[in-house]
Amino acid sequence: MVRSSSSSFSLPSFFLSLLPLLLLLFSQCSQICFACQCQWAPPKDNYCSSDWVAHVQVIKRQDGVRMPAGITDRQTDLNSRHEVKYLRMFKISKQMPVNQQNQVILPVNVYTATEDAACGILLESGHQYLLAGDYVNGTMLTGLCRQILLEDLKESRKHDILEWTEVPQKLKEQLEKQEFDQKCN
Repeated sequence: MVRSSSSSFSLPSFFLSLLPLLLLLFSQCSQICFACQCQWAPPKDNYCSSDWVAHVQVIKRQDGVRMPAGITDRQTDLNSRHEVKYLRMFKISKQMPVNQQNQVILPVNVYTATEDAACGILLESGHQYLLAGDYVNGTMLTGLCRQILLEDLKESRKHDILEWTEVPQKLKEQLEKQEFDQKCN
C-alpha cells in the first residue's frame, strides 16, 4: 500500500480551525436574535405601568455589579449601579418606606443591566434624565422598556431614554400637574 506524501487533511482539525469564527458569528447572531424588544407605548401608558418616575441626576456609575440580594433575577456581574440625586419625583411606589416626618425614603442607587439584550440602558455621570422603573424589595430598577418617551412614535424611535433637556415642555407640565395619575387605572 502506497500513501501519498501530500499534505494530509483532517476533518476534525479543519473544524477546530473554524471554531473561533463560528463562535464569533454565534455571539453576533445571539445579540441580534436575543436583543431587547420593547413595545412602544404612549407616555401615559408607560407612566402608569411604572412603580416610580423621576427627574434624576446621575452622580456616579459603577459597572460590573450584582443586584442586591432581594432581586432574584439578574444575579450576574452584568449590571450597573448608579448613584443618583432625585431632582423631582413624579410617581412614587406605595411600597417605599416613609420616615417619621412622613417623607418617602428613596434609595440612593438605581440599578440596570449593562447588556443590550437584557434591556439595559447606559446612563452617564453628570447627566440628568427622565427615568421610570420598578421598585422591588427596596431596590430601584430601570431598563429600556417602559421609559417615558415622546408622544410621536417616529420621534420616540430615535431615543432609548430622554435626557432632561430633551423632555418636551408639554410632557414636563403633564408630569408636574400629575395628569397621568388621573388616567391610571
